Amino acid sequence: MLLNEIRALVAAIRLLTRVPLPSRIPTSDADMHRSLRYLPLVGAMIGIAAIFLSIIVGGFLPRSVYVFILIAITILLTGALHEDGLADTADGIGGGHSRERALEIMRDSRIGTYGVLALILVIGTKAATLSALPDAGVGMLIIAAYTVSRASIVVAMWRVRPARPDGLGAIFDDGPGIGSVLVALATSAIPLVGLWTVLGWQTVAATLGGAVFGHIAARVFYQPKLGGYTGDTLGAVQQITELAMYLAAAAVLVPLI
Repeated sequence: MLLNEIRALVAAIRLLTRVPLPSRIPTSDADMHRSLRYLPLVGAMIGIAAIFLSIIVGGFLPRSVYVFILIAITILLTGALHEDGLADTADGIGGGHSRERALEIMRDSRIGTYGVLALILVIGTKAATLSALPDAGVGMLIIAAYTVSRASIVVAMWRVRPARPDGLGAIFDDGPGIGSVLVALATSAIPLVGLWTVLGWQTVAATLGGAVFGHIAARVFYQPKLGGYTGDTLGAVQQITELAMYLAAAAVLVPLI
């Protein structure tokens, strides 16, 4: 039982990051399916590692530069997995007049105008928002956002069929079970408790509201046309949920000009 859970965690790390792990730890499709419950935990790991590395590399630099370094390190750790999904989703939904055409565009490795604009707007807004936040508690906010936004991925897959039968659909065809969803949500609650301790319940309430809004907004953007999810749309869900949490926190923490 414990070995199965370790393999599932390893599968989650391999799925979401470019961190090299020993090949002697094999993972199967069953491990990949169980790995969904560990996506928020891996998100927390990414956040902690990115903050630690960015402090070493750019902690002495101006806040805005430090924030861009933090985002760059995150992209290196994940291989731009979610950013690529965001761009492909924007291209597919923006440029595809039908479901079939949208899915075809999302399969194309080239990036289009919609994808470029989505990356500029989302990454730029994240950087601007984090730069404007006060120093106190911003690290815990980042960890919470990285964790909750990965739980948002799990929720987006629950009781929803994949938009195509191959790709992620071949492994996660029946989606996460209710047990995996509950574990993912419980894991994402842990950094929120830390955020409550540092910044108070108002900030936690705002960030949770932002996460719910971002999750729903992302799904309203792609699901009516596609009728389900793809790996790309899950990346878009993560990015929009994370951004919405930062914006909601800023609404509470940053004084109006």
